[in-house]
Amino acid sequence: MPDFPQYLLESLICFLLFAGYYRFLLKNSASFGFKRWYLRILPVAAMGLPLLSSYFTQEPFKTAEISKMAIENWLAVKIPSFSLSLETVFQAIFFAGFGIAAFRLTDRIWDIRHFLDHKNNRPNYAFGWQGNTTVCFSQLLFSWEHWSPEEKDAWADKWLPVHPVFGWEFLLVEIFYALNWWNPAAHWYRNQWREIYSSGIQQPSAQPSAAWKLAGTMFPLTVAVSYFIILPQKNSPTLLAGQWGNDQLKKVVFEHKKPPAGNYTFEWGQVIIPLTKYANPNGFKGHIEIELTDFQQVLKEEIKIYRGDQLLKPGTLSILYRSGSSDERAYINDINPAEVVLKDRRNQKIYNDKLGYGDELTLFGETEDIYLSSIQLRITDPKAGYEPVVQVPDIDHHEADFSFQITGRTGKRTLVKIDSDHPNAWRILELYKDSSRYEIVKIPGFRTNRRYVTENEALLSRFSAAEFDLTPGLPDVNYLPEYQDYQNLEVSLRWGTLEAAPSSGNYMLEEFTSASGETPVLWVGEKSFSLTAFEVIFAGKNSVPFSYRTDHLDYFSLRQALSRVQPESSVYFDRIVVQDEDGVLKLFPAAFAFHIGQSEKK
Repeated sequence: MPDFPQYLLESLICFLLFAGYYRFLLKNSASFGFKRWYLRILPVAAMGLPLLSSYFTQEPFKTAEISKMAIENWLAVKIPSFSLSLETVFQAIFFAGFGIAAFRLTDRIWDIRHFLDHKNNRPNYAFGWQGNTTVCFSQLLFSWEHWSPEEKDAWADKWLPVHPVFGWEFLLVEIFYALNWWNPAAHWYRNQWREIYSSGIQQPSAQPSAAWKLAGTMFPLTVAVSYFIILPQKNSPTLLAGQWGNDQLKKVVFEHKKPPAGNYTFEWGQVIIPLTKYANPNGFKGHIEIELTDFQQVLKEEIKIYRGDQLLKPGTLSILYRSGSSDERAYINDINPAEVVLKDRRNQKIYNDKLGYGDELTLFGETEDIYLSSIQLRITDPKAGYEPVVQVPDIDHHEADFSFQITGRTGKRTLVKIDSDHPNAWRILELYKDSSRYEIVKIPGFRTNRRYVTENEALLSRFSAAEFDLTPGLPDVNYLPEYQDYQNLEVSLRWGTLEAAPSSGNYMLEEFTSASGETPVLWVGEKSFSLTAFEVIFAGKNSVPFSYRTDHLDYFSLRQALSRVQPESSVYFDRIVVQDEDGVLKLFPAAFAFHIGQSEKK
């Protein structure tokens, strides 16, 4: 539900739109019955329409394709999972009561207006000739339901003409009553006004002294100031009662859950890959190694994704190609699942007939109800040498069009990073407003191409590695914006004569030893960046993995570790922090790996 000030503003805009339509088009042309019903519906429309966006938008920031699929699901009568809390029930009761009170108020105003027109009330200006026009008009308005026709006629003969603007006092009381129809105090307050105008004018009471007036004013004022200003809020009983009530309203009284979905599988011809959950709420991944001849046949087939036995409609799918024999890479976006053409639109090169041993294709994109985070198909290389323990993911060159990111953390509150300046930021803040479960980090201008991430995506989580912090006070990457000015540019980490983009080939041990004394530099196109902070991980086939969190490689323990690197091992760089042109620290959303094959001395 939108914030209350926003709701009031949107309700006002809706009201003005409907009222303007009535004033300029319906008033002088529509029938009596139609106009009356239109005026009845007007306040309900003004209250209800601003709520539709929050109740019908279940997942914000979706693409057009996903929105279309959601509509198709509704047309297919697939009821999504939902829960009904006490808060929702009380909101429905509140707005129903307010709607009834608004209907009754519009009926009374309609009758009063018809009576005044019948009495030829035609004031020429908004100033009354009466001594106190507001009092005179309010006497009629508040007594309308209790006066007889003769009493109303007598009032009209005595006080007309009177301008409708002097009914402001009556409207103020009635609108307050309509908003607080559920509160017995509001009924009492309304009845006091009726009593004043039914008997107070004819039977004036004795006036209290000035001292009693002052006391009557200062006592409630003093109590209110003492409670809201002097009394500490942590000791406020209403604060505690409000927190208790808020907890009670969050209790679910009814819940509808979709039946458990079947297992998801990715099929490409004869290749069938079971998909596993990768990231909440709907990220899945899978991988397979396949012979070259088999893969050449697979390329001629259609890509299909299944939930159990049900075929899902694919959305936008893309493929990252990486050659196993060179540093060549290609980004193939928006592929046709029925007829896959591996065409790099940057250079118009087609790779369908150029695949070789060791090549790797990583497919990702959206389907009907899940996100394919990473589907890796690797062509077996019979002559391959050292195979790294862990392969780093390819750099994602998708446009960073998400303005929020959800990070799942074990044993901690889920982290929600969000662009606080985005016009739809309130939707995310409303969804994740429970501070006991979510931690909000507002970063103006935040952009990412990864909506949902978990700690399992960090390279260190894939190793059973000891972790050492060498540099105190390094920035926590979970709270940093991402550097996103690398799309469509060549990205590599250069370390002396070594280069990883994002993985290197297998270097000789002597090449690595010679280059490891240099300082690694991140290159994005023609720009170079020093590494402000990073995590370096050592792992190999015959060694125990370990990692260091640091800002440079000149620590003695790090130099010792670099000098002891053995053949068939890898050195990974992850959680890299760079400083952009404006001096802002940003996380570079990619990892790099340098692989060491054999030694020349072998």
